[in-house]
Amino acid sequence: MSGLALVTGRLAPGVWRGGSMPCTELTNLAQGLGWIVHEGQISAVEDKATYLGELGAIAGVPDYVRPNWDSMADGLRDTGITTPRLLVIRTDRPTPFDATAIEILDEAVKFWGVHDAIMQVAWFGPIEAPDLDQVNPDKRSRR
Repeated sequence: MSGLALVTGRLAPGVWRGGSMPCTELTNLAQGLGWIVHEGQISAVEDKATYLGELGAIAGVPDYVRPNWDSMADGLRDTGITTPRLLVIRTDRPTPFDATAIEILDEAVKFWGVHDAIMQVAWFGPIEAPDLDQVNPDKRSRR
């Protein structure tokens, strides 16, 4: 399954592993459909402050909401979304903070889904998340 299902509303809001579609192709597709795309690289950092800074920069949250996980979670919900938004996150190797970041991002996309706004996350790198290539979009599943 390609990233097309992700940006056409055929998949439930969530954090998805990028799959075989190159992230630049997914970004171009989403932008062509009118989505706002935020993308960037998370370095293999070992300190939380740097990690939150990089994640916050990708997500487009203000600097003041980056010092801790609770603040980041609030910032992801406080950024008003009126146009579909896609976060494209690239990583080279896992960090100790990825699981918490994925949990917070997943909560944020579900929050916006309840409020009739669209936010999706495509993570290109090693994480535990459903792979876009292996999901049946007709089920709108996160399994």
